[in-house]
This record gives sequence, structure tokens and C-alpha cells, in this order.
Amino acid sequence: MVFARDLAIVWGENKDNWEWIPFQQTSDMDVEVAVLRNVCWLEVSGKFRTIALAPMTKYEIAFVVTRIDPYYRWDAPVTFTATLPDGNKEECVKSLRRVPQQRWEYIPICEFVMSPENVGEVTFALNEHGGNWKSGLVIKGVSFRVSTG
Repeated sequence: MVFARDLAIVWGENKDNWEWIPFQQTSDMDVEVAVLRNVCWLEVSGKFRTIALAPMTKYEIAFVVTRIDPYYRWDAPVTFTATLPDGNKEECVKSLRRVPQQRWEYIPICEFVMSPENVGEVTFALNEHGGNWKSGLVIKGVSFRVSTG
């Protein structure tokens, strides 16, 4: 898991745009989650070194998000991208209108097999640059989990 603090969030340190709040990940580990207060230019990106992943295993890359009401405002679809070490780039456009409240939702970007060609750095991002104001999204991070599909 790449937690929110390790992601590059445009205007992430501006308190008018984002708020950072503690979240108890496990009984002995607290992390900070990023709460979107109000932006019209949403851009969140990150990277992960695949060397720690198990060989010949299929993984899913997914943003882990929830929402906070009554502040949640979302009209435009979001573009998600992932670029694998082998150069393959996956892109998908998804609506976040139905993200549940106070329950973590995994928004899958892509799946890949950890092979010798995929040893290196994966980059990933979500963005919406349409000028629509957005708020209420909570980002925990990006998950790399074994795919069941």
C-alpha cells in the first residue's frame, strides 16, 4: 500500500483545498488520510517499486477512497492511469458519484503479472481537470493486492 502522505497531491498542503486527518490503520499503526475540501483541478499521483512483489503473481492496482457527506460534490468522471515498468500504460475513466460514505472503496486501475519485464517502477495517477469543483473525497492511498480475477 502506498499511503496518501506518500502521494503527490496538487495543493495537498493548502488547508483551503485539502485536510490531513489521522486514521487508525491497525491497532498499532496510524496513518494520515487526505480529505478533499475544495478544488477544481484534481491531480494525485505516485509511484511504487515492484521489487517487493511476489514473482509470477497477478496484482491489481487500486485507489482506496471513501467520501464524507454532506460535503461530497462530484459531477465529472475521473481519469485513472497506471504505467508499468514494461512500458504498458493503462487508462480508464470512472465516475466517483457512487463512492460509499465511511466505507473504503477500491477503485481498480489495472491488473498485471509480476514478471521479469515488470521489475522496476510503476507510476499511477488520478485526475480531473475539467474545472468542475470537487469536494468530500477521502484518499487513503493506492493498494497493490493479489488479484482474484
